[in-house]
Amino acid sequence: MSFENSAIGGTKEKERKSFSSLKSVWAVIIGAASFMVAGYWGLMIKDVLPQAIDATNKDGFSLVALGVWTLIGFFGVLIWVFGCIAARCHTVLYERWFK
Repeated sequence: MSFENSAIGGTKEKERKSFSSLKSVWAVIIGAASFMVAGYWGLMIKDVLPQAIDATNKDGFSLVALGVWTLIGFFGVLIWVFGCIAARCHTVLYERWFK
């Protein structure tokens, strides 16, 4: 059993770093970058989404429309993930600096 554990890297998993363990400088950098990514893609989706809805209502679902809606869904998830990272960094920094 010990040979198998040493061959695959052992049974211990590395401890994951949390946002609260980051230095404030890194939390600011990661939070600001995440906010900019989420904001940029949010503005891009805001311009494209009404056109996609109109085109789908006019022509119905096709293979191209399915691909477009899949891509819009992917960008929606991307906006959500980066927005959550930015919000978590904001919460950590707010608790450190203002409480």
